[in-house]
Amino acid sequence: MARVGFFAMGADNVSVEVLSAALKNAGHETILGFDRALFGDLMYYTIAPLYRLFSTKKRLVRKVLDFQPDVIAFSVIVDNYKWCLDMAREIKRHSSVPIVFGGIHATTCPEEVIGHPEVDILCVGEGSESLVELADGLEKNGVADTRLKGFWFKTKEGLVRNPCRPGLRNLDDLPAPDKEIIKDSWNVRDYYLAVTSRGCIEKCSFCQQSFYAEFEQRNNIGAYVREQSVDRVIKEFQRAKELYGVRYIDIKNNVLSVSTKWQMEFMTRYPKEVGVPFRIMIHPKQATAEYCRLLKAAGCDHAQIGIESLDEYVKKNIIKRHDTNEDARRAVKNLDEAGVKYSCDFIFGLPNQKIEELAEGVRFLAGLKHCIRASVFWMQYLPGVGATQYAFNIGILSKKDLEDIQTGNQDHYMSHGSVGDEEKKKELKNFMLLYRLAPILPRWMLLGMLNTKVHKWFRFLPQSAILVAIDVFVSFIRRDYWALYAMKSYWWELRSRIDKNLFIRLNTPKHRAKQSVQSSLPPPPSCSDKNEKVAAGASL
Repeated sequence: MARVGFFAMGADNVSVEVLSAALKNAGHETILGFDRALFGDLMYYTIAPLYRLFSTKKRLVRKVLDFQPDVIAFSVIVDNYKWCLDMAREIKRHSSVPIVFGGIHATTCPEEVIGHPEVDILCVGEGSESLVELADGLEKNGVADTRLKGFWFKTKEGLVRNPCRPGLRNLDDLPAPDKEIIKDSWNVRDYYLAVTSRGCIEKCSFCQQSFYAEFEQRNNIGAYVREQSVDRVIKEFQRAKELYGVRYIDIKNNVLSVSTKWQMEFMTRYPKEVGVPFRIMIHPKQATAEYCRLLKAAGCDHAQIGIESLDEYVKKNIIKRHDTNEDARRAVKNLDEAGVKYSCDFIFGLPNQKIEELAEGVRFLAGLKHCIRASVFWMQYLPGVGATQYAFNIGILSKKDLEDIQTGNQDHYMSHGSVGDEEKKKELKNFMLLYRLAPILPRWMLLGMLNTKVHKWFRFLPQSAILVAIDVFVSFIRRDYWALYAMKSYWWELRSRIDKNLFIRLNTPKHRAKQSVQSSLPPPPSCSDKNEKVAAGASL
């Protein structure tokens, strides 16, 4: 039996949980050092002094090292890359345990990642089977087998770069995410995060799914789109209800499914066999009138629809999307008529983006009945994708910018992304004000603000603070479940610093809590026990 330590930050991490489940199924033990990263979680509120004040880094390192792991693993994306390196350095100050970095950033920038002295092993490509093989070798021989496919190893003789291993062909072979490793640090009951497929209906040039598609083909890893069966997904959700009393499920696939047959079966079975509100992401071309009606009947609480851009040229030629503005208008019309709550995603700061497009976005949003949020994501250039190369080719990015992208030295998409020009930021935030207000303002008022250009005066106010305040207000008015959950998670985290069992109680449904209490009580006395007590009492 090998022991594997994981670290994660910010929120629930399905990748880590699936790796942990695979290791446990193979007979190994795991532990998670989870950092809620208050005020530095890359989701809503980033306030550096408060993040440092509430930091739990040293305590988490001590917790994982006390577990005496044989190896420590990080699942790395560009946004958490610097945090992972920081944690790895802290580990190396106290232990020589080997450290593995895997995930999309390790796969897109392997030379950059393995170049850091605190990273001993690199996992390139999918890791669920590779990490189990690594743990098996550590259990058997006490040292890692440096010939394992999917890994790069630092050895005395130099760097060993092994080829990628084939991807998992049948995703039903993946175990359900191991929520046990996070249930004492995160409220699983009120927000269960799931990923049931790989790949997407699109290969947008700004998204790392486009990198995956090319990488998998180049390395003969397997099919770009792979999905778990409906039966497998339903069983996972039923198990989640049984174990944690789950009240809300977020299926964080790029789209629920690329298959109409899969969608039909899932939405027919889900309300009867699972029956809790759920959230999905949806492509405009998928949002037919029938599909939207099925979503409503199945209990879909929130459909996150990717509009991204309303400039047809940018959409087709730069970000490589295959939907039109008419598809987007038809999609929101169908969602409104079906009564499905939804949010519209837009990207600010795209290459060649014009002010006219941002204004068109305001007109698009005006008067939408069930739109509860206009989600503005800032363009963040990612390593290994077409949009980054395009921006470099036309002079938007420099070689230094490309270096910063690989090393994680840029802002994240929830803040200002790769937009560095301060005047540009202020201009874009002027429009963010209108987008944020769109779900709660009457159509005439929103368009009036746009046409009279009132929003332009917003640049002279404390923009960030006002946007946060509006975001909170709109979330309450429109009952945006995820936004409210994210806000409440700050309160839960602060409470848990005093009440160490808070999350355990939250994640233990009443029937399981009752079973736990009963199992902790002494067994009822037998008949002979009772007779002995009666006899003893009589003799007194």
